[in-house]
Amino acid sequence: MENSIFIGLIENIAVMLAFTMIYDYFWAKNEDSLKISGKILAGFTIGFIAIFLMMIPWTLSPGIQFDSRSVLLSITGLFFGYIPTFIAMLVAAAYRIYLGGGGMWMGVAVILSSGFIGIVWGQFFPPKKIRQPQFNILFMGLIVHFTMMLCTFFLPRDSIFETMRMIALPLLLLYTPGTMLLGLLMIKRWSFWQQQKNIEEEENRYRKLFENAGEAILVAQEGFITFANERLSDILGRSYEEIRSRPFTDFIHPDDREFVMQRHKERIQKHDVPKFYSFRIVSNTGEVKWIEINSVYFEWNGVPASLSFLSDVTSLRETSRQLVLAKEKAVNSDKLKTVFLANMSHEIRTPMNAILGFSDLLDNKNTPQGKRSHYINMIRTAGNQLMHIINDIVDISKLEVKQLSVNLKNCNLQEIFAQSIEVFKNNYQLKEKKGVKLELDFPRSCKEIRIMADPYRIRQVIDNLLNNAIKYTDTGNITLSCIPTINQNMVHVETHVKDTGIGIPNDKKDIIFERFRQVEENTYREGAGLGLSIAKGIVELMGGTIGFESEEGKGSDFFFTLDLERAFEPLPDKKDEITNIPNLKGNYILIADDDITSYYLLKEFLNETGADVAHAIDGEVLLSMISEKMPDLVLLDINMPKKDGYACLQKIQENNYPCKIIAQTAYAMENEKNRCLSAGCLGYVSKPIEPDILYQEIRQVMKK
Repeated sequence: MENSIFIGLIENIAVMLAFTMIYDYFWAKNEDSLKISGKILAGFTIGFIAIFLMMIPWTLSPGIQFDSRSVLLSITGLFFGYIPTFIAMLVAAAYRIYLGGGGMWMGVAVILSSGFIGIVWGQFFPPKKIRQPQFNILFMGLIVHFTMMLCTFFLPRDSIFETMRMIALPLLLLYTPGTMLLGLLMIKRWSFWQQQKNIEEEENRYRKLFENAGEAILVAQEGFITFANERLSDILGRSYEEIRSRPFTDFIHPDDREFVMQRHKERIQKHDVPKFYSFRIVSNTGEVKWIEINSVYFEWNGVPASLSFLSDVTSLRETSRQLVLAKEKAVNSDKLKTVFLANMSHEIRTPMNAILGFSDLLDNKNTPQGKRSHYINMIRTAGNQLMHIINDIVDISKLEVKQLSVNLKNCNLQEIFAQSIEVFKNNYQLKEKKGVKLELDFPRSCKEIRIMADPYRIRQVIDNLLNNAIKYTDTGNITLSCIPTINQNMVHVETHVKDTGIGIPNDKKDIIFERFRQVEENTYREGAGLGLSIAKGIVELMGGTIGFESEEGKGSDFFFTLDLERAFEPLPDKKDEITNIPNLKGNYILIADDDITSYYLLKEFLNETGADVAHAIDGEVLLSMISEKMPDLVLLDINMPKKDGYACLQKIQENNYPCKIIAQTAYAMENEKNRCLSAGCLGYVSKPIEPDILYQEIRQVMKK
């Protein structure tokens, strides 16, 4: 009988070893990813192993059989968890009941107690998390098999103590250590697979780092690339197979191949060569890219090689180039700013000198009346010159923000050119240049052509070109010519301003239409450098083109073309403008302006109208005066302290004051006029105010 015990034990040990193999290949390496179906399958498999163990038992007495199912089920509970263990317990218990015999209930009790103890032990004392698990598992084995001895009380009474005596030593000396050994073997296999998993995860992390690196990483060996990440394919625009199948010099710019290959050979030979350097490559599309490389000596499969990290620095180099250009531009801009400010200072001070100087002469009581008229004309000329500078600055600002407007009207083409010529014949610069003749060349057959255009903007372009020609021409002719071509409902207008001046050097032709630029930037030349830039902006705004031809020392020919809609409606009859002073006797007019000189000027303009004039120094005073006495007309400055003009307009409308309002402001933008009219003004005049325009605006508003 004792021989049969040991034979049965050996057979059971063999089955247990097979059980560890199932754990090793089926459970341990896939434990975290197993689904419920896998756990159920594992439970049935272990249950059938338990049945097989019960089929090779050692028999103590008829109907009383023992095997290593207690070891199997306790270890199952410890390592497999509750789902497989419960299923294995049910399968094993069902089979034991099927076998029957006097030890049936003891067998069922052993099956259930072993499985439950293993599950509970795994939950509270998991051996995988204990530093010395052998004692942990040994202690569990003692509890399992001590419980197994207690299960002998389920046997018939006459065999309880005899059975306990027979199994005590095997349980304590073989089953308990066997449980520990089997558990340690399971832990070892679990640890092996955990290490494998950690290695795979580590490899995956490094592989992801390698593949997702911002730099191309490659190994070059014997003139070929033997290994590389995907970033290299992205840079070269070629497949990995193509990169490996061709010498790496094929991808390098022809001018850099010898240099790169020499560096590679010297590195393989362990010479001291720079790690960092740059060269050019050619992508599959023919695009040339700049590459920065960091390369070191490296052995790949025991053969000398170079390990290199490549970065596409094309954008960086372009950025650096742009920074250099930006720096040069900033230096030039600073120089231009200095020249521009110097010129602007001169351009502003020159007319101001005339205005202030002749004003002092007018103040001299001994000045003859004839000279007084001359001085007044000189002041007016200087004022117009100053206004021209201001208008240029305003217009260039409008062009910058795309707010310059074009107002189309029915006009005669020839009159536009004739008016410009008439104005420039009285130009003080032209009068000083006795050897310069100004001419108009306009086809007689086209004198009656009418167009839909903005005559002010066309004259502005012509005037800027003529002004430029006069500045740079000391002798000879300046000719303004026009070549109109009628095509059904359109008129193609080609305009030339040709002079015999100093011409434009070739190295200055690219800057002619740039703001603040002039041919002679290093020496003084009158003007702010805005005229040609404004002319170009206006022509392009009207859908035209502008250009020039010039030869240094011989003169220039500036030209522009416009396609304009032809007008067929007759021109409105020109009536003599009413410039006489309106009769405003009995009318109360309030002038709201914080600038005392502007108030006195307006007051002088209105003195001859017979109106009763009062002054409001700011917006709050204005509203207070209106509430005390309702004016017939308010001349409202928009920019005032305490309450600006718009705030006053809002209050006037809220209180339903019936006074009429004309905005008089230094804001000269077209959108400012529209804003004033939308806010409740009936009229608008911009500073500097001309008396005739003021009278005309008052006359129109008072009729409303």
